[in-house]
Amino acid sequence: MNKKELRRRLRASRGSTQERDTQSAAICRHILTSDAYAYAKVIAGYAALPHEADITAVLEAALAQGKT
Repeated sequence: MNKKELRRRLRASRGSTQERDTQSAAICRHILTSDAYAYAKVIAGYAALPHEADITAVLEAALAQGKT
């Protein structure tokens, strides 16, 4: 299998945008309701690439709550 074929297969296995959004929302709910998040004063985050979980809701909540 060459590199081009491998990339095509990996992209196909990632699922739809809707599926990613649903999973991202579940991940955000899990984080936002966790004790670790509640007690944290400082958190780290990332800007998601198209195939990664979007945690923008967590980052926005953290800023609104004064977490750094």
